[in-house]
Amino acid sequence: MRKSIIALLITLLIVGIEFGNANAATVERARNARGPLWTLKVEGDIVPGDTEKLHTKLLDYYFIYGPAIRYVDLRSKGGDVDEAMKMGAMIRRLRLGTSTPNIFDGKDLDPDYVVDKENNVCASACFLVYAGGIEHQGYYLSLHRPYISKIDAERLSDIEHEASEKKAMDDVRKYLQDMEINQFFIDKMMSNNSQDSYTVTISDGLQYHLDAIVPSIEEIVLAKCSVLSTHEIRILETTNDKTPEGRAIREKLFAKHDAERECTDKALADIRKAAYEREIDDLYVRPKCNLLDKQELDFLTRTANGATPKESRIRESLIPKIISAKECRNKALEEPEKVAWRRQKSDISADLSTH
Repeated sequence: MRKSIIALLITLLIVGIEFGNANAATVERARNARGPLWTLKVEGDIVPGDTEKLHTKLLDYYFIYGPAIRYVDLRSKGGDVDEAMKMGAMIRRLRLGTSTPNIFDGKDLDPDYVVDKENNVCASACFLVYAGGIEHQGYYLSLHRPYISKIDAERLSDIEHEASEKKAMDDVRKYLQDMEINQFFIDKMMSNNSQDSYTVTISDGLQYHLDAIVPSIEEIVLAKCSVLSTHEIRILETTNDKTPEGRAIREKLFAKHDAERECTDKALADIRKAAYEREIDDLYVRPKCNLLDKQELDFLTRTANGATPKESRIRESLIPKIISAKECRNKALEEPEKVAWRRQKSDISADLSTH
């Protein structure tokens, strides 16, 4: 009986708020005074069920708009640790970025953005969601280690409490490492107790690459895009534009930088679209359809630009399966697409009215 109680309490470990006082986060398309943004906003305390809520909203928007949503914007004081890690893992799986409040010199650059001004931060467990992004924007983050709420802690002995805390910290460390978060931030999180916190600075973010694409995804981008080298960046920073030669050098490097940004955006959009297609296939298509397997797909890709007579015959033999799989997929997605449109009808009407 005691073991089952400990297991239950471990699943209720939270960061930053008392679980009993939590209200489920809202998930909606972000809007400011200028109109709707291509961002989904998660505002409020993170509680069990919020991942599914966000996941449903993201898939609905994909069915309607394609991979237009690039970021999940986080406005939360914290919440359930397990749910936050689950949400972050889902965001990583769909190759989405995460962002936090846009604060500059202590001023909120989007003052009408949130419903509750107290949510204008990404604190505690929210950082675990933020970590799931393949790219990050904003540094308005507050970090401290996970802890058990006072109400739940009263049920535990000191030995049980210690064991639960250690497990929670180990789980969070592993998760953040898997999400490729720099050890600096992991250490800051674990070294601050639940009554204190560490606020991330812009300098921290720049020095420890919090605003960069995470390394594993960056390598996917680098395989497709030509980027400015460290040497070229140094030349750009130090070259004077008051001479014709200097202006020519800077214009050339700026042109390369613009091409890099355009290529990066396209590469990220491509992998985001592929991630959504995998998600949709796994949820709605594979249970109903006989799709081509990886070996068959690899074969078709490898022989697309040239095939031997034998390979050509194999390609021809796969045509009926390709046609059947495509027809089955289209049929399997008819109902989910209809449901998405019904669920998003009011949001779509609001979006169209702003244009």
